[in-house]
Amino acid sequence: MTLTRKLSAEEFDALFEPGMEDVTASGDALVDIWPYVDAIPATDLGDIVTHDVHYVFRSKSGDKDHVIVATCAENVELVIVVDRHQRSIVGHHLLNLAQLYGLLN
Repeated sequence: MTLTRKLSAEEFDALFEPGMEDVTASGDALVDIWPYVDAIPATDLGDIVTHDVHYVFRSKSGDKDHVIVATCAENVELVIVVDRHQRSIVGHHLLNLAQLYGLLN
């Protein structure tokens, strides 16, 4: 059984570093995120359905990857935070860009 951890907005913000680099094209995933994504409780996602990986952003320090998983909801992304040194998943956060930035859906 895969354990999951929903990150609060504060926890997620603390794991973000300004100047993160888009490393999507490198394809050097250290962790298979899909068993984790499949184990996320429905209560964490609501009626959101996940799709493919859109982007992978790496922290300037190289410690963390933020794997951006597309969803069926416009301007809503599932972010899986990966600890590259531990080769493990820190947790997940549902990033609602419409709410965060006042975007219209």
